[in-house]
Amino acid sequence: MKHLPLLVGLALFACGPRVSTVTAGGEGTEADAEPSDGNNPDVPGSELDAGVPNPCDDGLLFCDGECVDPSTNNNHCGRCGNQCDNLWTIGPCENGTCPPNYMCGGDRTDYRDCNEVCEALGTSCVDGIGCSGAHAYFYGIQGLSRCLKGASGNNLNPDATCSTPIDWERKGGLFLEDPVAVECCCLQE
Repeated sequence: MKHLPLLVGLALFACGPRVSTVTAGGEGTEADAEPSDGNNPDVPGSELDAGVPNPCDDGLLFCDGECVDPSTNNNHCGRCGNQCDNLWTIGPCENGTCPPNYMCGGDRTDYRDCNEVCEALGTSCVDGIGCSGAHAYFYGIQGLSRCLKGASGNNLNPDATCSTPIDWERKGGLFLEDPVAVECCCLQE
């Protein structure tokens, strides 16, 4: 009898609360609740407290205090916090994936094509989706800073593919100079 309170306490601990979570693919899981800092590791970016059931319906994620559909939400595309950038209005989040977007390759003028630019930026170029391999050139003293800020380029090559060579001798700008930077259509990851 002396150990009865200890045994009851251990039994209650072993039968602790269970937490139900929903992942981006709509899969539901159930796991033992563990003390945490208030975040649920099974739902990236969620604010669920340990022991609190997921307040969202199947297929939805709890991001920034609200239930969102990760297959179409531009601020939480595929996962909490994955924001789709839509420079030049190229499209919204579809099926949990952000569309390709124009990204600046910086001041390197030795890239052969957009495949190399996108790879250097940690992503890839894909033909046939969104802006699809297109690239734009930047000229002059402000060219690089405009490119890095995401401004539209001076000379767009909209018919390019990911493997179309970048023409670093393509004249343009106010004084018909060589490009100082290029932006390519790369996948947002």
